Amino acid sequence: SRLHSPFIVHSRGKAVFPNSDDEKDASIPGFGHKNIFELIEKYDVQLVSGSVESVKTSKDGYRAISRLLNVVHNVYGVDYCPLLPDISLLLLCVMPESCASSAIREMVHVSPFYFSISPVEHCACCKTFVDMIMFFFPETHATMQKIGVTKVENLAPILERFFIPIMPQHYVMRIFDCYLVEGYKAIFRFGLALIASFKSDMKCMNIKNSQMWWTVLRNFTFSPSFNFDLLKRKAYSRFGSKMRKRHNFPSRRTFARNMKLNEKWAESNVQMDYSYSMSKAKAVGIIETEHPPVMARSHAVRFDLASWLPLPLRETKLELIYSTSLHGRCLESFYKSCAHSKHTLTLIETLTPQNAKIGMYTNHTWHHDSRIYGDGSCFIFSLEPDSKKYSWSPDKKEYSFDEDQIKMRALNEQFMMSNHSFLSMGGNKDGTCGIRLNEDLSKGSSAATVTFKNAPLVGEDFQDFEVGLIEVYRFIRNIDGSPVDGNDHNVWDAVAL
Repeated sequence: SRLHSPFIVHSRGKAVFPNSDDEKDASIPGFGHKNIFELIEKYDVQLVSGSVESVKTSKDGYRAISRLLNVVHNVYGVDYCPLLPDISLLLLCVMPESCASSAIREMVHVSPFYFSISPVEHCACCKTFVDMIMFFFPETHATMQKIGVTKVENLAPILERFFIPIMPQHYVMRIFDCYLVEGYKAIFRFGLALIASFKSDMKCMNIKNSQMWWTVLRNFTFSPSFNFDLLKRKAYSRFGSKMRKRHNFPSRRTFARNMKLNEKWAESNVQMDYSYSMSKAKAVGIIETEHPPVMARSHAVRFDLASWLPLPLRETKLELIYSTSLHGRCLESFYKSCAHSKHTLTLIETLTPQNAKIGMYTNHTWHHDSRIYGDGSCFIFSLEPDSKKYSWSPDKKEYSFDEDQIKMRALNEQFMMSNHSFLSMGGNKDGTCGIRLNEDLSKGSSAATVTFKNAPLVGEDFQDFEVGLIEVYRFIRNIDGSPVDGNDHNVWDAVAL
């Protein structure tokens, strides 16, 4: 009933609902939920008296969430994201639609940080959470597994509904504050803290199934004696049982590595049974300007690129922002042209007998930096003569939540490196890289790396090569013609308040 209802930024809303009647007739995307309408129509609210009352979402609030979710689906290209409806509702409780829309846009751009946008990612997230329970609380894990709580579909109160079915709303909002800073990590922290707080009490109860488990946990959090500040202290302290060694919460690098490894498990072990719309495979578009693109003109090239890109970027067009034939052949021009784009595709022509074409996708802005940056969403690829993508591939033996046993996996996480002398992606013990370009962008090299588990992109016989044309593209949304990273230097300047 407290949802804000100003209209979303005009250009985005108009693109989704060009006619006034379109909004009334619009259906709400499911994002992986079987009944999205029941999910957003009413909520349980704890009253001052301590009793719980079911409150129905107001008519204006329902229209606001419908507009917002349609913009996220049609403009930002998200088809599947179980957390998104509840996250949208929480945002609309404290800000107008324009701000909520821009906040979600930024979340989508770094989606592995905030939420899963495919069934595989979601199942990997659930598996990682269950593995953390087993690591910190093995006896509790055994009990949860016995009654089926550890199944993907039975973790919904936390990993699909953001604690809303099991906690009072004002406590959920406090967790949400932490989530906006920490992303998924906050959900895992508070999820483990809840289990740690009540596992002894629940052990004494005759809980027979997952529904009873969550009902009992809900009764604890809605009771007058529940202390959220104590829960928060648990969430940000060391985890483990009194009789066992207590451990720090895993670092973000460890978290990302284990999630990535569990994606491979999800692809091979989980039968996806979610009803959601997947975009049909098609080539990404291209924008023609007075300086026409060269290397991305081929439909076959753009079709391959579309199949490799993250889901939100598949409904986009490529716009040329840098070319050695237009902007000069030096790193300074390269960095300057890329300064306002986080998500970029770089295509490289190699002057070898094969005339190979290779490239790299990055989701961080290229810039001078003495440190390694980027994350596991980056990848390198070859286009010609053979077309193949090489993604980050951590080693299975690195799967652990014990920070004391995990050494820095520097070579395995050399995603992006750039300074005044060179830029590169991927690394090896001998100093070679998956792709490396020198300071005047005239020479390059490509070797097999432990980061991407790739073969030399130009072939074993041409690990060092002369560089021809280099082009960098940014992504433009199909539906409204806006760059996915925003038009302004500061993305928040574009929010209509």
